[in-house]
Amino acid sequence: MLQNGLRHRFTGRIAGSQSRTCPDRLALAYFRAMDANVALADLGETVDLARMATTEHLDPQKRSELGQVLTPHFVARLMADRLSLNRSSIRLLDPGAGIGSLTAAVVARILQSEERPTSLHVDAFEIDSTLSGHLDDTLALCETHLAGMGVYFSHVIHRTDFISDASLALRDDLFASDRQLYDVAILNPPYRKIATDSAERRHLEGVGLPVVNLYTAFLGLVVKLLTEAGELVAITPRSFCNGPYHTPFRRFFLDEMAIKSLHVFESRKSAFHEADVLQENVIIHAVKTRIKPQTVTIFTSGGQSGDMVAYHETRYERMVLPDDGQRFIRIVENGIDDEIQQRIQCLPTRLSNLGLSASTGRVVDFRATDLLHAESNDKTAPLLYPQHLQQSRIQWPNPKAKFNALTVVEDHRDLFVPNDTYVLVKRFTAKEERRRVVAAVHFKGDTLTELLGIENHLNYIHCGGMGLDANLARGLAAYLNSTLLDRYFRLFSGHTQVNATDLYSLPLPTREQLEALGQETGDSLTVQQQIDHLVERIVFQQAETSNHPLNTMNKIDAALEILKALGFPRAQQNERSALTLLALLDLTPRKAWSNASAPLKGITQMMGFFEEHYGKKYAPNSRETVRRQTVHQFLDAGIILYNPDEPTRPINSGKTVYQIDAAALTLARTFGTTKWDKTLAEFYHRIG
Repeated sequence: MLQNGLRHRFTGRIAGSQSRTCPDRLALAYFRAMDANVALADLGETVDLARMATTEHLDPQKRSELGQVLTPHFVARLMADRLSLNRSSIRLLDPGAGIGSLTAAVVARILQSEERPTSLHVDAFEIDSTLSGHLDDTLALCETHLAGMGVYFSHVIHRTDFISDASLALRDDLFASDRQLYDVAILNPPYRKIATDSAERRHLEGVGLPVVNLYTAFLGLVVKLLTEAGELVAITPRSFCNGPYHTPFRRFFLDEMAIKSLHVFESRKSAFHEADVLQENVIIHAVKTRIKPQTVTIFTSGGQSGDMVAYHETRYERMVLPDDGQRFIRIVENGIDDEIQQRIQCLPTRLSNLGLSASTGRVVDFRATDLLHAESNDKTAPLLYPQHLQQSRIQWPNPKAKFNALTVVEDHRDLFVPNDTYVLVKRFTAKEERRRVVAAVHFKGDTLTELLGIENHLNYIHCGGMGLDANLARGLAAYLNSTLLDRYFRLFSGHTQVNATDLYSLPLPTREQLEALGQETGDSLTVQQQIDHLVERIVFQQAETSNHPLNTMNKIDAALEILKALGFPRAQQNERSALTLLALLDLTPRKAWSNASAPLKGITQMMGFFEEHYGKKYAPNSRETVRRQTVHQFLDAGIILYNPDEPTRPINSGKTVYQIDAAALTLARTFGTTKWDKTLAEFYHRIG
């Protein structure tokens, strides 16, 4: 009650202050209001209120220049929870500290621990004077909390550039023995590309760090400043996990550090939604040692405060493949991903083994504006854009495409390729698309000209600059469009871009298998289920089994379709709710919808079902999330019953059970049949 009252007064003060109050003083006023009740206040929430107030007053242009995104409390807590903090005395580094949210989360973690260090020293770097004022207040509050628990606290705020200071310290060999090293580092580094001719680039080159972005620069410097067995936890974009630009950094990082865990968010924008950041983020926890662990833990959550956190342990060599020269970091979120990776990795070949190459389309349209045409004529050649890829084939011309043709000029013949048979792959896909890898075949006869233009947003697969055999092209496109390959690609790619380098890294079936696949697919195969069935039979040479990953994925997708058809809001259109529905219907991956049943199940039993049949393992303390955010909504919608076996059972009884309603069971049994629409209409009529 006390905290809620203070929150109300504080947020009211912010709303009424407008320009009359200096932003620095907003949080300071709140901290002073907390002084009298410091023992009762939640440290993390206190600092988070200051973060929200401060964010509203930051200059957007300056935020962009510095790459600033302040860390929400729930993210800071997730990060601090990963740290072991099992030292009697801790030296903590917080580069790019902002208002001190991450340091406050570490202090809160120490306060909650049974065994605490005797001392904590913090070096916090913050170059923005607006934020460093808040940082003073946060660290003073941390000192007050720790003093009450008998922990000595000291700190230094460095109002200087971390890259410059750290690079200078690392480069000064004369004082290497006196160099300050750290036991722990926690960071939310800034995100911005580093200009080639910048001072930052020169500083980093001086200490041998091959990086292209501020966030990897911060990570690299922190690694160099850690003691042996020192640990770091950081939230960064996932982009460093793959791609050619980050290969040198990955080699450096993976040589020096052992990754203990990764935490990924299911939504690209939830973790920093207040700042409108559209980026796939990952929390990485690693220890400075060259000895790698046998396993690594992958955590996943939706990206909002209070979301369930699932976890999965996988072998370290499945995260970083021993023979992968690119050192891609594959994020294997669950047992399904583990099985998919093992299946795909067993395939024997790559593009280069087949004598094939992947290139990026040569036409950059904004550099060839004078040559572009909406319609073709006798002086043009066809120009292919991503819009021309329609259901595994090329639709040309396409009236929805802005341009369909390119003037053939002798001075620009290097923009064209011979008109032949190629496999085209989109370089970029929209986040709404079901697949990241989207391929189609352009056959030589699709366009009747000597030359062909391919726009820069497409990759094309060719044989020494010439076309492919038709069956090989069909088979390769079908394989690239398969669900298994798409899921495999997502293990190491955290963005919607498919580069030529990515295509070279993909394991492929043999030429004979691809040609056989192409012969059976023909020119008109577009149904995803048929593609997946043929790939399974021809490439993997086995029939579907009960633990086939596609069965698992398809069943979850189907449950999501049902929830959407029943009108559940987006908050319940998620994997957690889909798994809950499947558990209440007792539907394992291979079980037909017509065989759905209505067992009595408690929350714990449901969660056991998630893990046993769908490879989704949640912490036991997630039971309340299932109850509050899914089961309660199912009850309100009338699709399940509460304690039907004993209606008088006390509330919050450990024996509480739930059961699917009879009408909802009847509806589920018709899913995928001709009776579905009629039964759905009858169900809606019944519930009013």
